[in-house]
Amino acid sequence: MSKAKPETLEEILAPELKIKVANKRLIAWLTVLSIFIGIGAYGVYLRFTRGLLITALSNEYPWGLWISIDVLATIALGAGAFVIAASVYCFGIHELESLVRPSVLSALIAYIIGTVALIIDIGRPDRFWITLISPNHHSIMWENVICITIYLMCLLVEFSTIARESNYVEFKLIPRIPKNLVVIAVIAGAILSTMHQSGLGGVYLVTPVRINTLWWTEFIPVLFWTSAVAGGLGMVIFESIISSKILRIPLEKNAINILVKMILFFSILYLYFRVSVLAFKVGIEQILVNQFVLMEILLCSLIPIFLLAVPKIRRNVIGLFVASISLMGGAVISRWNLVVTSMVTSSIYYPTWIEAGITIGLIALTLLFYTAAVKLFPIYPTVEIPIPEVVVKKEVSTPLKETHH
Repeated sequence: MSKAKPETLEEILAPELKIKVANKRLIAWLTVLSIFIGIGAYGVYLRFTRGLLITALSNEYPWGLWISIDVLATIALGAGAFVIAASVYCFGIHELESLVRPSVLSALIAYIIGTVALIIDIGRPDRFWITLISPNHHSIMWENVICITIYLMCLLVEFSTIARESNYVEFKLIPRIPKNLVVIAVIAGAILSTMHQSGLGGVYLVTPVRINTLWWTEFIPVLFWTSAVAGGLGMVIFESIISSKILRIPLEKNAINILVKMILFFSILYLYFRVSVLAFKVGIEQILVNQFVLMEILLCSLIPIFLLAVPKIRRNVIGLFVASISLMGGAVISRWNLVVTSMVTSSIYYPTWIEAGITIGLIALTLLFYTAAVKLFPIYPTVEIPIPEVVVKKEVSTPLKETHH
């Protein structure tokens, strides 16, 4: 019987070495984020000291990069929270329960960042709160502001139950919220999200003259809502895949399969409204001629439908990952097209480096918030990795038998 090899020093210190490597990677990650946040902070300083002159915005393009990406697209990618929370608490689909916390966290950060970006964009940032005390009840923009504000409060109620379970930070001031109140917040959040996700697109219903016929339609609110739900659920799948790789936790396959079915439904719904309206108004050939329309339809519907409808591809993590990126990209490009590309004007909008710097800074701030929240709060289930015990074996020397000649 062969003796077991004694453990080497590298094998004994392997867990500690892994922790040190992980800490170095975290420090490098935070350093990169801090650099981009610094660039964004400098851009915000220039925005508040020099005004909107530092942007490429004009009468032809009153809204640009900040509204399309930082506000509309960011809020759209946070739409997965209300769908998943409503599915669990209202419809009893408990297979999605493990995705409630990550989706609520993503939505909370997305809405905070979107609100900050909106304050940066408006002409008088110091008067952003005026609409709350002096409302225009006939304005769809006021409806959006109120819905987003109340939904942000609902997200805080949902997240407070997570914050109380933190092992690193004590939140004694946060009262214990009854489950019934959380359910009410979820129901209210689903209604409010449906209203403002569609209402953000409804703002453009009053400008048919300013918008190209390829994008203006009476179904803009429907297109905004369906693309937001599909893109938001794609964002949840994207986060789940990334987190499973970084945190080394198993991927919730049953939950992902349910999300795939939801995404297929909303992507097909989006494709139906988008293509049917275009075919009726301008003809199918216009889809193939205009690369922006074609890109939007490909990313929002055709690519995800193809990848997720084929069982062999959707069971593959890479296929899911590509589909999730396509869905998120579709939600982003659809907002960009409506805000910028669709404008009927002879000039072309190119964002300045300050606009781009602020956008990059806000994206980095989003990632920083998410990284900190995952470290501080029980967002994902913890998987304990057993550390092998080091057993020191003493070799007992046996005396040699004397041989008699």
